[in-house]
Amino acid sequence: MQRQDFILQTEASACRSALSWKHKEKKATEGMTTMKYLLVCLLLICSAVDAKEKPYMIKLVESACYGSCPGYEIVLFEDGVFLFNGFAYTEAKGLYRDDLGPDKFTEIENLLYDYGYFNFVDDYGVKNHQICSARWTDDSQARITVYTASQSKAVKYYRGCRGFKDESMLIALIDVIKHRLSVNEYINSKLTGHKNLSAEESVFVLP
Repeated sequence: MQRQDFILQTEASACRSALSWKHKEKKATEGMTTMKYLLVCLLLICSAVDAKEKPYMIKLVESACYGSCPGYEIVLFEDGVFLFNGFAYTEAKGLYRDDLGPDKFTEIENLLYDYGYFNFVDDYGVKNHQICSARWTDDSQARITVYTASQSKAVKYYRGCRGFKDESMLIALIDVIKHRLSVNEYINSKLTGHKNLSAEESVFVLP
């Protein structure tokens, strides 16, 4: 966040300098110059706002495969509410809820930046097969989606795709998110400390 604040301050300073400089130009070209620099400022400010827009929800989905791959989806909200929905080869079946606190969301959000999530392409081997130096069928897929107020970004990864540029970082990001959110507790053991939401109790539909 400090880096983004620095970018915003730098761009605002550039706008002020540009608008000050245009007042020194001749009257005949003032209208054209004003329009040009106002447009530059608008572009700079808009890009800075987009860069600073804070996520409010992070979602990870892993699909089942031809074998016994766990199929589940997890959602973490900015207030720390955590939802797990197990649907294939998970001990915890159905929808579970836990309250992890807002610091947990910040922790996971920081991981996205640490592992370069926002520089990843949208598709690693799901339909974008040409990036895979080796590929096989019937494996599972993972998808990480980050939601902000105005947009979302999804990164899809087919686990049968190997040998692409971002492979190690993307796999490591998925694994560390699962570890920090204790996802394996839901996959591998029957839970007693978390509330299982029945269809009647749950009013939340996973997006």
